[in-house]
Amino acid sequence: IPLHTADADATATQEEAKATATAAAAKTATANTDPAPISDIKASAPPRKKPKHQRTHLSDFSEEKTDGRASSLREAVSRFMHGRIATGTIAFAILTNTIVMYVQLQWLGSKADASLGLDNNVISWGSAEEVFNVFEFVFATFFLLEFLLNVYAFRLEYFTNAINV
Repeated sequence: IPLHTADADATATQEEAKATATAAAAKTATANTDPAPISDIKASAPPRKKPKHQRTHLSDFSEEKTDGRASSLREAVSRFMHGRIATGTIAFAILTNTIVMYVQLQWLGSKADASLGLDNNVISWGSAEEVFNVFEFVFATFFLLEFLLNVYAFRLEYFTNAINV
């Protein structure tokens, strides 16, 4: 009789294990067919906080608490400043400013020649001084705006690039 009882206990234990495995498989299958939306997963994850003593990058020092709009605006400005339109426009402005400075240098040389009595053709330049002042104001305003957008988008990281300094 003891053998028969041991066999019954073993059979019952096996049936309980199968039932538990079946229930776990059914629960897993239900969980896999109905996944939680990604937004729920992100919302449920706790925010990652860095201890202050582990800051190693300059951009970490410029972090400030902002709402989502300011952060997304900064990201949009960052993408724009790295985009083809902005970089092409800035390159064109630099080249145009270089050409204007070269022409202004020629005008200043002609003006110097006239002051020494070597050339009396200064009148042919007309109102060049006013035109160069307007160009100087336009380029200075454009490059100031470019600088401010870069500082807004990249903060202190902007100054880590040797080309910008």
